[in-house]
Amino acid sequence: AVAALSFLGRYREAETLGEWAGQVLAEYEQTQPLAALTMNLGIMYARKGDDGRALARFDQAAALYVQF
Repeated sequence: AVAALSFLGRYREAETLGEWAGQVLAEYEQTQPLAALTMNLGIMYARKGDDGRALARFDQAAALYVQF
């Protein structure tokens, strides 16, 4: 949903949904889906031109991907 909303330009909804889903996935220690979600959030930030936040999300995703 985050990627789809992002492609539609509905960034605020994508961010809100992504943050909520990320909290749930982290709480239940679902590392692989959390990594994919984090990557999608990074792509969303990059699409809207927020390079700093995009880079931070990509770094978070990379750290999650090496855990599995």
